[in-house]
Amino acid sequence: MIEKHLFNALVGRNLRRLRRSADLTLDQLGSALGVTLQQLHKHEQGRGVSLWRAVQICRALDVPLSELVPSDVDAHLANLPPKTKPGKQGTPASAERRLHEPTPSTEGRDGARA
Repeated sequence: MIEKHLFNALVGRNLRRLRRSADLTLDQLGSALGVTLQQLHKHEQGRGVSLWRAVQICRALDVPLSELVPSDVDAHLANLPPKTKPGKQGTPASAERRLHEPTPSTEGRDGARA
């Protein structure tokens, strides 16, 4: 089974590649889609891309959906860079562990969480 964060990273990477090959800035594509530059940037980072948004993106770029989400997903996932391995949305595993470590402000004197 495909892990969600890897799939989202693949879609984001393909989105960036397609946008750049169309010679569009984030602002230009965002305007065509009716979304902010920040939202489009999130999509390129592999966050928050719904199927409907993927269809809209493909229409704006005049490419088939299979360019954004290839039918041979597994082969493409094998080529993703190491930073997208399990963790939160591409967060390295060490950073993922730090997110769950207690901080001094959340612990009492005996080490119990407050």
